[in-house]
Amino acid sequence: MFKAMIREIVALAAAMDIHFERDLVEVNLNILSSLAPETTTSMQRDIMAGKDSEIDGLVYYVVRLGKQYGVPLPQYEKAAAALSRGK
Repeated sequence: MFKAMIREIVALAAAMDIHFERDLVEVNLNILSSLAPETTTSMQRDIMAGKDSEIDGLVYYVVRLGKQYGVPLPQYEKAAAALSRGK
């Protein structure tokens, strides 16, 4: 799902005329492989603590942009649906 979401971001960026010089899947997998297994993101920690998080900008806004640019984002939509049920 992680790799699919990155590919969706790349497709959305292309629709917005933003192009990357490097393969974002490879870049992000390299970052993940260098992290300790117990590492969490700030968004994960905020959500677990019941605090406000950047979930709107990182997930819901991406879904809105996909609709605006006509780019299907099935994995982002799946994540947004799952996260909204947890509210």
